[in-house]
Amino acid sequence: MHVYLPEREETYQSHKAVELSDSFRWFSAVRALIMAFPVVCVFFVFQISEALLSMIFIALLSLMITGEKSVKLSVFLLISNAIGGVIAIIVFGFLALVPNIGFYTLFIALLAIFLGQKMYTESAKAPIYATALNTALVLIGTTLMSSGVIDEKMWIRLGLLALVAVYMVVAAFFIETRQWKVLQFKGQMMASK
Repeated sequence: MHVYLPEREETYQSHKAVELSDSFRWFSAVRALIMAFPVVCVFFVFQISEALLSMIFIALLSLMITGEKSVKLSVFLLISNAIGGVIAIIVFGFLALVPNIGFYTLFIALLAIFLGQKMYTESAKAPIYATALNTALVLIGTTLMSSGVIDEKMWIRLGLLALVAVYMVVAAFFIETRQWKVLQFKGQMMASK
């Protein structure tokens, strides 16, 4: 696509990667394991494949969660997924008017280009646009592949994310109140040079 539609020559500021020490990486990994392992066990023991999205979000978010961040991140996930759900419902309404694969491809490509441009030009809101686009694509794709109602799938997704949010807040505050030796980090965060 870059051959046929080249990008304009613009410079974007990127963030410098933070170098973390080995001890901090181990600390984060053990903390994430304590948060995510009970949920993974429950999902595998009871074979809850319908709510697999919840387990995936918990596993991903357990690496960067603290008590204060868990509340903010939960609100962010719920709001951005709700925006993505509304976008998916609107797009699906247009796709239902013209049920043609060519129209579907063109419309989804235009949506991706529009939200992709917003991600790069409004970097402060980029995570919201990225999550909304991801939610819209997942909801539209799963609805088109199966016979379902898109607004029902959106409410199910938001409900599962609300469960994830509650679990992450409770687990983060639970772990932060423990005095376990494995959760006591005394090393330097930055790697020594």
